Amino acid sequence: GAALLVAQLGLLVGGIVRIPTLADWDAWAIWAFKAKAFFVDQGVARYLMRADHYYFSWPARPCLSAFYQAFVYACLGREDASAVRLVHLAFFVSLLLAFFTSLRRAVSPGAALLSTALLASLPSVAYVATAGLANLMLGSYLFLATLSLERARETGRSALLVGAGLFLGGAALTRDEGLVLGG
Repeated sequence: GAALLVAQLGLLVGGIVRIPTLADWDAWAIWAFKAKAFFVDQGVARYLMRADHYYFSWPARPCLSAFYQAFVYACLGREDASAVRLVHLAFFVSLLLAFFTSLRRAVSPGAALLSTALLASLPSVAYVATAGLANLMLGSYLFLATLSLERARETGRSALLVGAGLFLGGAALTRDEGLVLGG
């Protein structure tokens, strides 16, 4: 399981090195376009004023992923798609860690590691790990919200409900589906 995880992460990083640009149309046209506009304009207001001209980028869609990307651009001082892909890879790793940790409470470490490696190797999951789509962020927020709700029920700690609410808010701000699924 560990070897499979290391190999999968190595392949994903290798893909970023080999093709540093965003290749997925939705990733480029929706979230990366907004991120670039936010970065260049140093805010959201100008993008929203020109939203009619940018209809292809779905201006009304939640843009938390674009904010992450614009933050990366601001930190680097330039637009860099490979850095954005690495941010998405970090979300992928955090989702895998959360998945492993939640499984570890119910099954043996070996079974949890193997299950996590299998999740990481699913083609659709591996594709969105670095594609620049907001799907992985949405999945991470929803999974973490579910874990927080489950732990709150198990332990009775109300602070976990606040955490679940924050994760559901993150889901709602990430994609349209997050509004419905978070609700």
